[in-house]
Amino acid sequence: MKKWLCLVVCIANCLIVSGCSLSPNFASTDASKVYSQRVSWEQIKVYRSSVPDVPYIEIGSVYVCCHPDADELVDALKMKAAKCGGDAIIAVEPYPDGMSATVIRFK
Repeated sequence: MKKWLCLVVCIANCLIVSGCSLSPNFASTDASKVYSQRVSWEQIKVYRSSVPDVPYIEIGSVYVCCHPDADELVDALKMKAAKCGGDAIIAVEPYPDGMSATVIRFK
């Protein structure tokens, strides 16, 4: 339920604030915690249908919309995940108007 609420907030924020551009939005799972970036966006691992077999925590959800190129959408998700302190994205889901993922940080 909490994940879906974060996703809805991200989508609403994308549509209202950014005018639905290729500007990813991040919704933290715990607003009281801020994580520093420790990898570049190129180092962000992408798990589309599996999860890593090392311990991790979910730190938020990221959503990007309104671009026809799936590779560019994934790159945008990775850039935002890195800036928010993530190490990887999991549960990558395409939508007709964008893409979402869960940002994780390895323990």
